[in-house]
Amino acid sequence: MQTSSPLKYIVVAILSVVALNASAKAPDTPALQVAKQFCAWHNKNQLDRRYRSLVTPSLQDKIRKVELLEGKFHKKHPNEKGPLGDGIPFRGLPDWGTCRVGNIRKTANTATIHVLYKYSRTELASDHLILKKELGQWKIDDVLYGGEMNRSLSRELQIVTTQKWE
Repeated sequence: MQTSSPLKYIVVAILSVVALNASAKAPDTPALQVAKQFCAWHNKNQLDRRYRSLVTPSLQDKIRKVELLEGKFHKKHPNEKGPLGDGIPFRGLPDWGTCRVGNIRKTANTATIHVLYKYSRTELASDHLILKKELGQWKIDDVLYGGEMNRSLSRELQIVTTQKWE
């Protein structure tokens, strides 16, 4: 009968803990990469369908509440625009422009990324993506519209949920 060394069990235990810890940590997604993906999906008109992987759970919950209102509204009024109108208001202006990433200001756990929308040769608009680092991944937590700090995606969603949609 062969006996096993206690050292063997200790090594296996340590390796198991290291493996569990490594699998629990999500890979670091650079904030700029999130902003570039935001613009890529915006430019392909896919943002409304694919945004979930880019936003925080908190922002997802806010959007989900408004989407539920939208569904209820369309059951009663199938031919009318609902609370979301033309979709989730990820940009400050309803006009469609080509999105590109601008400057970034970053701390350890937050980032503000300037995104520009080009509508014509001379006409530009801009918003700011507010990102938070959660579980090692950068996620969009809000979008500040233009230069107005009191207008944002979160605020617009909150307004929609407090209005009566019958």
